[in-house]
Amino acid sequence: MKLIKSVVVAVGLVVAMPALAAVELKSEAFREVEVTDKDGNKIRKLEALTRATPGQEVIYILTYRNTGKKAANNVVVSNPVPKELTYVAGSAVGANTRFDVSVDDGKRYAPLEQLTIKNTDGTTRPATATDVTNLRWTLVAPLKAGAKGSVTYRTLLK
Repeated sequence: MKLIKSVVVAVGLVVAMPALAAVELKSEAFREVEVTDKDGNKIRKLEALTRATPGQEVIYILTYRNTGKKAANNVVVSNPVPKELTYVAGSAVGANTRFDVSVDDGKRYAPLEQLTIKNTDGTTRPATATDVTNLRWTLVAPLKAGAKGSVTYRTLLK
């Protein structure tokens, strides 16, 4: 088993905001497990993850909160995808956000279907989820004082 510490990633928060606005960010890793409830129904729930094995899905939830007294404008939550993980295409979720990815370590962001990879022979091919190096959510509206939200995505441990 690999320790999940090797795949818990640094989360970046880029915020352009007025004085007195302060945004806190928390990153947590989970795995999805199936349990049986008291009525015998199988349900899926998230469980905190401390270890992961190759091929296992790792679910990240990034929670942000404006602890300041003013709205925070232009809030961007960005997250690198460690080399040990592969982003699961289409798994990113974030209400009231615009989601983009990078395939060049954060130099350029766009929707995955708009990105290409340059092959060694000089030709290009469409980028795929396995090429993703960074994720970015941009809030489409100011984050009011006291407001909070979260974004989530799934990865697979190589």
